[in-house]
Amino acid sequence: MTNATTGEAGFSRRLTLSDNNNTSVVTSRGRGGDLWGVSRNRVKWSIAIGALVAGLAAAGAIVVFGIDGDTAAAGRGVSAEVTERGVSLSVDGIVITGPAGVAPAGTVLTANIGTRAPFGAGASMFTGAGSPLELKLTNGSQPAKPLSIRFPVRAQPPAGAAGVLLTNPSGSDGTHLIPAVFDTGQQTLTAEIDHLSSFWPGFFDFGKLAESVKRFAGQTTGITSARPGCATSPVTTGDGTSVTLGGAVVGDPVWSCLRVENGQAIVTMTPNSPLPWLLHAAPDATLEPPGTVDVDKAAVLAGYDTLIKTKPYAEGLLVPGVPRTYRFPVAQLPGVITGKIDTGTYLGMALLFGVEEALEVFGVDVGRLEIVTDAVRCLGDAIEAAHITAPPNADAVAGLTKAVLSCVSTAATAAGHQAPGPVKVVIGILTSGVSLVAAGLQGVVRTATGSDTFTINVDARVPPVDLHRTKLTSIRVPASLCDTNGDFTLRNGSAAGIPSRYGPLDAGTTGTVVYGDLDGDGHDEAAIDVYCNYSGGNGVPGQGFVVITGKSGKPAPIGVVKAQTQTPQTYLSAVEKITISRGRIEATEDWYHPDDAHCCPSGRAQTTWTYAAGKLTPGKPRI
Repeated sequence: MTNATTGEAGFSRRLTLSDNNNTSVVTSRGRGGDLWGVSRNRVKWSIAIGALVAGLAAAGAIVVFGIDGDTAAAGRGVSAEVTERGVSLSVDGIVITGPAGVAPAGTVLTANIGTRAPFGAGASMFTGAGSPLELKLTNGSQPAKPLSIRFPVRAQPPAGAAGVLLTNPSGSDGTHLIPAVFDTGQQTLTAEIDHLSSFWPGFFDFGKLAESVKRFAGQTTGITSARPGCATSPVTTGDGTSVTLGGAVVGDPVWSCLRVENGQAIVTMTPNSPLPWLLHAAPDATLEPPGTVDVDKAAVLAGYDTLIKTKPYAEGLLVPGVPRTYRFPVAQLPGVITGKIDTGTYLGMALLFGVEEALEVFGVDVGRLEIVTDAVRCLGDAIEAAHITAPPNADAVAGLTKAVLSCVSTAATAAGHQAPGPVKVVIGILTSGVSLVAAGLQGVVRTATGSDTFTINVDARVPPVDLHRTKLTSIRVPASLCDTNGDFTLRNGSAAGIPSRYGPLDAGTTGTVVYGDLDGDGHDEAAIDVYCNYSGGNGVPGQGFVVITGKSGKPAPIGVVKAQTQTPQTYLSAVEKITISRGRIEATEDWYHPDDAHCCPSGRAQTTWTYAAGKLTPGKPRI
């Protein structure tokens, strides 16, 4: 081992280098704060470097690069006595310095090339780049002030790598990382340490961070829901209305179930996918509060549990293992529910957990951010802004990763980790490797169904009304019958003061009703004879038959049959009678010759009207 003494004219060190079999004593002098040089005699090492590398590889804890034939053998050690001006020593190119007050004068600092391969959480995101170092002070005491360690790096680091030291704090069975600065010109890694233990130089492995994120993302893939036994077939209400679901089929990302209560169609969707889905429903749909999330199934679900109870995702996010339910007023149907895979939430939540794990390996405890509402709300905003598609774009994922890091930094600072403290430093390290992490996440999204959208149609079919048994004196009349400003309604067979281009009109029905199955559905339509006249006068500006259907469960007009033959400068022609058969209406028209009196039109015409696609179309009149 080494004993060090200090001369009055400067630093004077007597270094004893030992390796069990050979000893060489050298003395080096310097001035002020200069580092002491060490002149080495050739020493035969009893432990070959190959044995060290083989031992570390066998441990399987980390990847090591940059070790060559000049690397120090295990067990090599140096010691130096602390003076009032501090302490400094080096061993095999590793330089350790401490300021004045780092430890009481006379205390001895010992540095040994370590033998134990690193392990634990810190090693999980670490790539080694040199020899391990063990530092001790007399009696196992800890430094009062930070020391600086500078390690030589004998190989080019990975692209985008961030320098770190892996350490095994005294009294701890775990490991964590310490940020370090990599000098590309000098090929050195330098870090400040506030405790003494084992230290291993290397780089933060962003590829392993990406793998960690993938691991959390993959937690949901094993979450399954049993196929529900509820009804998906039509449900009939008390008034005979049939409500049905359509669109979703076997193999879709959801199983959908239907029930009808108190005039509402209730649709419950159970996930059949490991991915979260954004939902949208219309019209007038109400989303019920989410059920209980079984957070014991996966840590990611704890974040989902917070997210689906936080705006804007409280408005519709379907997550693994948690059914969601919409309610539609039956009277407002048809309705539709659409789902779109939410790649951003899937990756964002996994990134949140991955960053938490990365902070933990740096010894920073930020707590469970996935259950902190403000952190999750920040995450939700970041996800919306990122516009992540499926499959995800690397640039978009990189942007989302930066946003997640910002959310974590803000939440951690609010929790008591004040900037510029360790959180800010670590977030800076993680941000530097965003592009590397993003590239590793591009392929993480996989859908179980091969589809990124789904649609569920909610329809209602009301039983047709029997028009033969319905009083047809209160009906809606299309504006085209009398050229009114809009449709109008007869109340008990009449209406008054209807606005039109002729002025106010009155309207009524003659009481003539004709029946026939126009659309061929087995239920008769009806045609009611309706006329208009001028309010307070005798002129008739409009007349014809209003054709009514009962298919919607109540009488509703599908068109009007008016006279198609008209002689100029004569009275208005009229439809005298009609007959209704499948797909057609035959109309008999009375029309006036120029000399006919108002009482007695002498002209006759026959017009065939066809019915197709819900529309009545007149043919050419036959006179």
